[in-house]
Amino acid sequence: MKLIVFCLLAATVIFCFYYFLLGLMHLESLLLSGAILFTIIFLMVRLLTWHRHNKE
Repeated sequence: MKLIVFCLLAATVIFCFYYFLLGLMHLESLLLSGAILFTIIFLMVRLLTWHRHNKE
């Protein structure tokens, strides 16, 4: 399950990076594209560093 979510986030990061490049060229909102890219990267890092604690 974690691998599927990671692959979806990686594909979303690629899409958001190109959207961010459009923002740098002033074709889209830089604030919106930067916020979306930051959020997706934050979620990806959070997913990679998240450890489920076993309470036994």
